[in-house]
Amino acid sequence: MNRRLLVLPSLGALALSACKPSAPTAGQAVKPPTATANPLATPADSRSADITARVRKITAAQLKLPVERVQPASTWKQVGADSLDTVELVMAFEEEFHVEIPDAKAEAMTTVGAAIAFLVQHGKK
Repeated sequence: MNRRLLVLPSLGALALSACKPSAPTAGQAVKPPTATANPLATPADSRSADITARVRKITAAQLKLPVERVQPASTWKQVGADSLDTVELVMAFEEEFHVEIPDAKAEAMTTVGAAIAFLVQHGKK
């Protein structure tokens, strides 16, 4: 039997056989493929997606906008937020994610994505 070793960076090593797969015998049950979660997805990916959704929802609610209008690339000005709105948004993010955002960091957050990035890195919940 010929075997080759295939190394994929994210999956490790797999041994591949050159022989043909055999058909199931009469007594063997054949299971249909089942839908599973993405095996390559990491908990960080789902956490980031959760934080992104929550930040967009909070921003949309505060500014009375549809969530679809709030995108990570949007600047606060593009979503209609003035300086008071941004202060209120930072306070809402602090409360929602149980984190303190220093004034210097808050001032540096010029986009929705910058707020998301900070909260992914520092948020506790």
